[in-house]
Amino acid sequence: MVSERTSTGRYYRPVLVTTRSSSGHFTDHYWSEKPSRCRGE
Repeated sequence: MVSERTSTGRYYRPVLVTTRSSSGHFTDHYWSEKPSRCRGE
């Protein structure tokens, strides 16, 4: 899970790990798509 995300962006890797533990595993996906998808698309 973390391996594929690191491939796209390694700067948010430690951030999503802490957030998903507090809110859930869906939160890390949101942050992951925000900077990559939003800026890319």
